[in-house]
Amino acid sequence: MNNLNLQDIYESPAADIHESEKDICMFLEMPGIAKENINVEFGQDELTISGKKSATEECCGQHHILFKERGAGNYYRKFKLNVNIDKDKTEADYKDGILKITMPKSEELKSKKIEIK
Repeated sequence: MNNLNLQDIYESPAADIHESEKDICMFLEMPGIAKENINVEFGQDELTISGKKSATEECCGQHHILFKERGAGNYYRKFKLNVNIDKDKTEADYKDGILKITMPKSEELKSKKIEIK
């Protein structure tokens, strides 16, 4: 029988992705994680988001746990990017458990009308 290490289990955060002519905005649910424990990284043509939520021990005095659903966990999600992104201008913001990533499209990818001479 295999030993299961709970630290190797990853949750895939729910995501919404919006696109405009100038950028792509991504919203991911990652509650309970300190922003310093979230990583956002670009690969060749992909975006990887990961994070680690630490266990919380909030008991006080002589109490013992009767029921516990909250705990530690890992988040991991990878997205294939089918557009060129300006990685240097990409921004991320984390507030109220939602990670927002704004990725401007590269100038070369934006639509451009070519005048016929």
